[in-house]
Amino acid sequence: MKPKISSTLLIPMMVMAVAFCAHGVVFDFVDGSDAEAINGGPGQSWTIVGTSNSVTLTTVDVIGDDGSSALDGSNNTVNVDAWDSLTVDSWNTNDWERGIDASEGWVFNFDRDVTLTELEFESLDEGYEVTLSSPAFTTAVQTNDTLRTGEGRWALNLDVPAGTPITLINTGFGEFRIESVTILSDEPPNEDVGERAYDFELVADGAVIADQSTGRSANASVIRVPDWIPPGQRAATNANYYMYYGQHSGPYIQMKWAETLDGPWMEFNLGGTYNGQDRRGVFDTDADATREDYDHVFSPDVHVDDINQQIVMYYHGQNQPSTTTLTTGQKVPNRHANFVATSHYGLNFNDPDEAGGDPGHGPIEVTFDGITREVFLGDVYQRVFEFRGNYYSLSKRAIMAMAPDPSDPWAPPADDPGTSTAEPFNMAWVEENTPSDLWINDANPGGQDSYFSPAATFLASSAFAVHPNNPHPGRRIFSEGEHDDGLRLNHCSLNLLAEQEQLEVFFYVRADVETDLYDDEYRIVLDISHPDFQQWTVATNGDGLHLFDVVVTDDEIAAAVQAANPGADPDVYADPSSMGMGAVFVDDDGGKYLFCTYYSAVNGGSSGTSEGQITAIRLFPAYDGHDAWVSTNFPSGYPGRMVDSDLDGFDNFSEFIAGTDPNDQNEKFVVNGVSSQPDVTVDWHSVSGRVYSVYWTDQLTNNWQMVTNGLPYPQNSWTDTGHSGDDAGFYRITVEMD
Repeated sequence: MKPKISSTLLIPMMVMAVAFCAHGVVFDFVDGSDAEAINGGPGQSWTIVGTSNSVTLTTVDVIGDDGSSALDGSNNTVNVDAWDSLTVDSWNTNDWERGIDASEGWVFNFDRDVTLTELEFESLDEGYEVTLSSPAFTTAVQTNDTLRTGEGRWALNLDVPAGTPITLINTGFGEFRIESVTILSDEPPNEDVGERAYDFELVADGAVIADQSTGRSANASVIRVPDWIPPGQRAATNANYYMYYGQHSGPYIQMKWAETLDGPWMEFNLGGTYNGQDRRGVFDTDADATREDYDHVFSPDVHVDDINQQIVMYYHGQNQPSTTTLTTGQKVPNRHANFVATSHYGLNFNDPDEAGGDPGHGPIEVTFDGITREVFLGDVYQRVFEFRGNYYSLSKRAIMAMAPDPSDPWAPPADDPGTSTAEPFNMAWVEENTPSDLWINDANPGGQDSYFSPAATFLASSAFAVHPNNPHPGRRIFSEGEHDDGLRLNHCSLNLLAEQEQLEVFFYVRADVETDLYDDEYRIVLDISHPDFQQWTVATNGDGLHLFDVVVTDDEIAAAVQAANPGADPDVYADPSSMGMGAVFVDDDGGKYLFCTYYSAVNGGSSGTSEGQITAIRLFPAYDGHDAWVSTNFPSGYPGRMVDSDLDGFDNFSEFIAGTDPNDQNEKFVVNGVSSQPDVTVDWHSVSGRVYSVYWTDQLTNNWQMVTNGLPYPQNSWTDTGHSGDDAGFYRITVEMD
């Protein structure tokens, strides 16, 4: 056999390494949690780790309803009780009501300088009056006039030096209960707590790809234009990438194209007048007389269908202006849902009969009893993937669903005359509805009233509250409007790790208030190995820790932009102050990108959904030692991972993986030699901390077969005894971090 050799760099998709912790700390008074450390009188304290020196909240005094002081000998205590709140017990008067009653108070301090930013109340009875006083600030009073009864939050901005007492007292007559205390600290993040799966680099120095010139740009979906679309049928002859997006209340799906991911990104409008409207973007409901009153279309999820040579777009919208009644008496409810449309070349998803769409394409519809509507596939903001021959999706709150028939995934449900609503217009896909033990025994009793999904269950559980990557230790996210200022797992983006039988779920957390505690990009990994998707769960590592991490923060992107472009113009370069959905895109070369929706610090957007602008970053596996390697090899400044500093054909990150010198053109990962008498032996340069694998194929057009793997340093050769009799063959050597 005459062997031909190629060396290859293998970059693993996930290695946990870099640390993160946020500046905000929430003392959340949850019964049965670490919060019970505060129970009792003066001196009782609760420490939350997560910032560089941790933070300790200590009770200084407890004031009874008769004005007595625990410091003066009374037995008054604070109590974290079954209402998941902090209350005061006045023992002198035997008042153990579950609340802070008239004249009762709590005096507390922190062990370092903080800014008191919020008090959250589990309940507020009519007639309450909360008074805060301290030597550090002017007395503040909160009454029924400024905060509604029932429950609510008091936004504050009070700087308090370490050890300075804060007195909270009920100066009204209606009781209240404290659910949480939120502070900010000027201490730097602790880089020894938590882990990251990814590092990042800006794409095009953080250039703004889409702004608010046509509305609040958001929720991108990116594809590489397939080779089967000829140049003349593209948005431009040199268009290689399409980015589809929308605005939350917009009537059309927008699209921009680029030759490279670095841009520039050029706007595309289909054109042609229908229904008196010059068609905008690639799908314009105003240009369609049958859809112009359907409210809006948004959040495209676009896929290349190579088999049928078409482009598929799943999208969110409204099925009709109002509820329709059929001749059978059955109802077709007005609803926001997810639908699907196709296009021959990805430029026109409009209805061919009503708005000049591609013949044989457009929205997938169902007609029943003379009524035509789009097929209702699943819940809103659906993101679809194929796995093991089936179609699955995650929607808002990471709700999971599956197509009943993978051979016809967009088929409507069959008619059932016995139902009050017309079945063909109901949801076509089957949703997961099997709550796990984590929801039954933890998230549900912990405060999440409704079941949504495994991912939402984890965020509402104690497993998330104590997770080392939780930016606000002790806090849960319930994904229900009545909790946590509406904090909820919102739009998702997916990346299938088929070999690992895992699904990466990139998401952001929506908030209904300006104090957005979780304002970054996050990731949960689902274990999808079970053949029944009803049994899928959040994946865990070898230590039983759920796979959750912070992908990137708004501050990190903003800092990187300023480093690359000092004094950057926010109209040109990103200035995020809160992150929205990060749409993941994996290119043909394996490069992984996030197209990030964000709220601009200068230009604004939608604060609740963090919508407004779009920029892009590239993700890289995070490794211990990479920063030190950069400092050693690039003391004058790192030009970037994807730069080939020594022009040897390998970019800097590949040289790091291989353990070669990024500044020496003669040092690169190659096969040193080969012999074939009688068996084939391949030799390579082995480096400490790396492992090597060998692959073989008889033709370069065929798949590679692994013949051995996990060869550690210092092994630098391998002999193939299995293909000695073959006429010819090819070998590939891969390297990865140990």
